[in-house]
Amino acid sequence: MSNLLYFAYGSNLHPGWLRNRVASAEKLSTEYLNNWKLRFHKRSLDRSAKCNIVKTDSLDDLVHGVIYQFNSNEKEILDKAEGGYRHEKMQIGKFDNVLVYLANKEKINDNLLPYTWYKDIVIAGAQYHNLPEEYIEFIKSFKATIDPDQEREKKQRLIVWPR
Repeated sequence: MSNLLYFAYGSNLHPGWLRNRVASAEKLSTEYLNNWKLRFHKRSLDRSAKCNIVKTDSLDDLVHGVIYQFNSNEKEILDKAEGGYRHEKMQIGKFDNVLVYLANKEKINDNLLPYTWYKDIVIAGAQYHNLPEEYIEFIKSFKATIDPDQEREKKQRLIVWPR
């Protein structure tokens, strides 16, 4: 069985969240992409914004994330969980053929906000991996809104913060 490499930059940064989807996921390295910027603008089925990264021309822009490896037989599970995204393979640091999920153009909506629970999971993942404090502050700077479905919020938070 072969392994795939995957660059996580959103909620999948948090190992508890990712392993809830892809049980074999193991961290290899923290890395970053130059000339890319994190955005919360991918329209989700729950009508909120999820993370995406966009290519920029600015050397000041970078996206921090984690390279995980996981069993290739679980890729279909990750693809399904990442609905509305396509994946590309990139070189990131010393790693070749790293899967990076990017939002499909028709799923981008700059007028949406993430739910607070989702943004909190992204922040918790960034903190878990000790990403740079200024990058964590950048994530915190995004506006978010309360999920009107309190049961969904509770269920999603329990994945990362079980009681």
